[in-house]
Amino acid sequence: MGGVLKAGLIGEAPTLDLHSTTAVITQQITWHIYEMLYTYDKNLAPIPMLAEGHVIGDNGRRYTITLRKGVRFHNGKEMTSADVVPSLQHWAKLSTTGKAVWKSVEALEAKDPYTVVIYLKEPSGSLLYALGSPNNGGAIYPKEVVAAAGDAPVKEYIGTGPYRFVEHKPDRHVKIARFKEYSARSEAPNGYRPMATAASARRTSTRSISFRCPRPPCGLPAPRPANTTSPSSSGRTSSIASRLSPPSRRKPPSPMAGSPPCPTTRKG
Repeated sequence: MGGVLKAGLIGEAPTLDLHSTTAVITQQITWHIYEMLYTYDKNLAPIPMLAEGHVIGDNGRRYTITLRKGVRFHNGKEMTSADVVPSLQHWAKLSTTGKAVWKSVEALEAKDPYTVVIYLKEPSGSLLYALGSPNNGGAIYPKEVVAAAGDAPVKEYIGTGPYRFVEHKPDRHVKIARFKEYSARSEAPNGYRPMATAASARRTSTRSISFRCPRPPCGLPAPRPANTTSPSSSGRTSSIASRLSPPSRRKPPSPMAGSPPCPTTRKG
């Protein structure tokens, strides 16, 4: 079931590494691909996502976080603390949020494959909020992806989310496809936390999403959109026409910086 959803965005994402940018356009694309240890509920309070839960000790200076078992990355590998620790270290180096939070972190430890311990210099009420931030938050990547990136943004876009990265054609589109082995939580959807079960996610999700950049090549004015058809609930076909002002009233956008010059057409 499902189909292809095409969504137009305002421009080109500067990167698809959530750790290295606060650009909302990156967030809008990658929150389908990546997940964090925590996310926000409908009241914007932190709740577990990839984490099973946590225990606070040492007067608020130690967070022992238990990870969910059986969560798969898009490359088929199970997520463990060996992935979480380097991901958070990468986040702490590149992310604006991570840098601020990490000033209070004393140490980070992978206690066992499904347990991560964060030792703080002083108690913090913002740690879980920072880890779960949908913008510039602590997305968890496979350890080999982080190792290949070093202190730079990651170049492979692999997460644990309900959609996996397929391709990126700059100034054209980013395509993602439904991840059939998505490990959903058992609870009902709440805020930023998605479907209750993997089965329900597969039934209701589209097969793929294509985020399209609206910029025309060579700085030419964008063509008027064609009618978009979709089957209605009654089985008939409905048509949605997007109306724009006449081309004569629109000022053509200037060419993008760094874009190749437009070809010149000669008559005769």
